[in-house]
Amino acid sequence: MSTSESASEPTILDKIYAQRVQDVETAKNTPGTTWNDLQAAVSFAPPLISFPDRLRVGAADGGVALMAEIKRASPSKGDIDLEVVAPVQARTYALAGASVVSVLTEPTWFKGSLLDMRLARAAVDSLPDRPAILRKDFVFDMYQILEARVHGADTVLLIVAMLSPDDLTELYQFSQGLGMEPLVEVNNADEMAFALELGARVIGVNNRDLKTFAVDMGTTSRLADLVVEAGNPDTLLCALSGISGPQDVQKYAQEGVNAVLVGEALMRTDDINHFVRQLLSLSAPPMETPSLKTRVKVDGVTPENVNDERVRSADLVGVLLSKKNPKHISLEDAAKVSVALQANAHPAADLPPVPGEDWFAAHARRISAAGRPLLVGILDDDPHLTLDEIIRAVHAARLDAVQLASSTPVEWARHVPALVLRSIFAQSVLAGGVLEGLRQLGYHHAVIVRGRASGYVHELRELSDAGIPLLVLAESTSQEVREGIRPWAICSQL
Repeated sequence: MSTSESASEPTILDKIYAQRVQDVETAKNTPGTTWNDLQAAVSFAPPLISFPDRLRVGAADGGVALMAEIKRASPSKGDIDLEVVAPVQARTYALAGASVVSVLTEPTWFKGSLLDMRLARAAVDSLPDRPAILRKDFVFDMYQILEARVHGADTVLLIVAMLSPDDLTELYQFSQGLGMEPLVEVNNADEMAFALELGARVIGVNNRDLKTFAVDMGTTSRLADLVVEAGNPDTLLCALSGISGPQDVQKYAQEGVNAVLVGEALMRTDDINHFVRQLLSLSAPPMETPSLKTRVKVDGVTPENVNDERVRSADLVGVLLSKKNPKHISLEDAAKVSVALQANAHPAADLPPVPGEDWFAAHARRISAAGRPLLVGILDDDPHLTLDEIIRAVHAARLDAVQLASSTPVEWARHVPALVLRSIFAQSVLAGGVLEGLRQLGYHHAVIVRGRASGYVHELRELSDAGIPLLVLAESTSQEVREGIRPWAICSQL
């Protein structure tokens, strides 16, 4: 650690560092979490996203990206919120528009853990354009960086004040070698100069002096010019600590700051969504009104009827591919349908990102904006298909989506290179666990209800109200039932 050689009273940073050295040594010598264990496990770590790129998306059009922090306590403030549930908080941050979720993993003073970070990552993993996960800790050992990668972090914090130049360089390069661009934290001009010399792509100015824990909001302002003078437009500047309101963010934005990290203020607010809108000067979301358009899916399409007006005006078209269906067509004929649909396509609608958009809403919006009917391979008549057979059908028939039986393993959806429409029989919604399974994020993209839905309006409406695109069959669903369920689409046969 880079500390003073004086015999003065240890600073808070000194104390934290000494405790973390003990903690890391214990972890290194615990069976299951040794260096060799982590090296063996890293190939199973969840996929990364680029931390700098995610910040740039959040700061697009002159905005400021938000790094929202999960922090139960701190040395300066004591307990902040000991009851916070990390995955719930992380998901709330993500849906409010955070570009990064910062998770304190230091257990003694901040009362955090690696479990908090792993659960936070799991909570946002299925979201489109998910936030990056930052491990916020006092990192001095490559072990901690490897540990972060294994547990799902996209980036780690490296604090210049507590590392020698050689150690900082080694840790920075090791993190990059694992695919993680670190957040390099500075607090003065000398530290900023070293971070710039190091080539750090993301530099955070901590307004809090880690030796005294005093906050000076002018620290970022004084150091911002050094980034401009360095002349590297790819360097992202972040303001850390003490940010409590939109006036802070606006001031920093004018000084060229690309992102702000906010912890305590977010942890204490009663309405995170409202606070974030105020903090980033975002307009209030429009009042939601139900869409008046019910989409149409037409099944039984073949090369012979693909130019039928009902097909050309549909949102989705289904080709029967299961050999158990007497009207099935070959994969070659399905590919001909795909070519015909592509030939008649209009330009797809421009889809700007929607901060905090959830899994089902994002995919429903993309389906609606495709510019042509999307081709669905109907395979739910054969519950014994293998994953390889499904993937082969997607490629051979150029499918946009597949319709799979409810008995198909849910996790297969993550391996299918197309949208997944999960097919269920209406009466099955009464079975234990079915509704919860259908609400799972990150797997299927819509639900098709087969059979008569009249006795299950309440349960199906629950799914519809949860934002899940529901498709029902025209021939077995009365107008009254449709009004009760509010389906996303109606399916009919040619």
